[in-house]
Amino acid sequence: MRNWWTIIPLSLLLAGCWDQKSVKDLNLIFGVGIDREEENNLTLTIEIPQESQGTTSGGGGTEGPTQQAAQSLVMSEKGQTIRDVAFQMDRRIDGALDISKLSVLMIGKESAQNDLYALLDAYFRNPISPLNAKLLVVDGRADEFFHQDFKGQTLYSDYFFKLIETAEQESAIPVTNMQLACNLLLDEGSDGVIPLISYNEEQKAAEINGSALFNGRSMSGELTAKETSSFLIMVNQAQQELPLTFRVEGEEDISVTLIDSKAKLKVNVPKNGNPTATVSVDMEVQVIEYPPDHFEKEKVMKSLNQQLTEEAEKLFQQTVQKMQEANSDALGIGRRIIAKDPDAFKKLDWGEVYPDMDIKVETKVKIERTGAIF
Repeated sequence: MRNWWTIIPLSLLLAGCWDQKSVKDLNLIFGVGIDREEENNLTLTIEIPQESQGTTSGGGGTEGPTQQAAQSLVMSEKGQTIRDVAFQMDRRIDGALDISKLSVLMIGKESAQNDLYALLDAYFRNPISPLNAKLLVVDGRADEFFHQDFKGQTLYSDYFFKLIETAEQESAIPVTNMQLACNLLLDEGSDGVIPLISYNEEQKAAEINGSALFNGRSMSGELTAKETSSFLIMVNQAQQELPLTFRVEGEEDISVTLIDSKAKLKVNVPKNGNPTATVSVDMEVQVIEYPPDHFEKEKVMKSLNQQLTEEAEKLFQQTVQKMQEANSDALGIGRRIIAKDPDAFKKLDWGEVYPDMDIKVETKVKIERTGAIF
């Protein structure tokens, strides 16, 4: 009898997972595209990596070892909901579809203009959805984008993911994923900014257009890549060495990189009247290209600092104006008012007040380094 009491606990420790799935039986989805259609239908496009066999030739024309080359299977299906379409796709291919390795999720621009969250709801409810997947808005339709010819690329989702990561590092777009986007889409005091991507027919390549501005859950405007960079500076999310180019006196262009920047947002909520806001930005930069030179002259340096300050302030003010025209409170001014005086915010019709409120930008740019001249 004593042996039985020993065997039972050991057998429990050796028991396997009853619900495990073998990778070879799954179709791992790396990329997803969604387009809204008429009559509340939608088109779901997925990309599944495939392994293809190939041979390479060794020296002297001899055949080398077999190699694996990553390819992709792209398929589209229409239906009423995301889950409805996924079930239809499951019946068309061998192996179950699995979303756990998703890296990019792309929404057609027109579809994003009508409640983006509704298209993402199924993914937020799925416990295996990777909420760190990149979320993008496509200039055009997402299904067409996945079927474009991208020169030298075979696994499109991996290509898009790396393109977005590079743009994030260069502060051309904000760092955004499905989880961060969800928080902003549902936040009444702040609005989302999501990367905007397009297809370059001439180059046969994808390119970053800037970012899509959101008013609540719907896309309402756009920022260029340069305006997106200025937005990131104003919310203290810009990476160091962010490149910027401005035209200064004498029709000369000067290129600088960001060494450091500090931005402060101050919001004034009067008892009577509408709130006002001021964004103060201090920037330290390094010159990386300016042929006229003469930085050793104090007068030249002072003049350039002033001109850079004026040009940067124009860019910041232009960016704020675009956000107001789109009724997109990406700076989070409403969030500041809620934190400061929630009762005052409730009394405001924020959708009517924000586009016309007075938002000033105060800027100071200083050249700290002029680069090495040999």
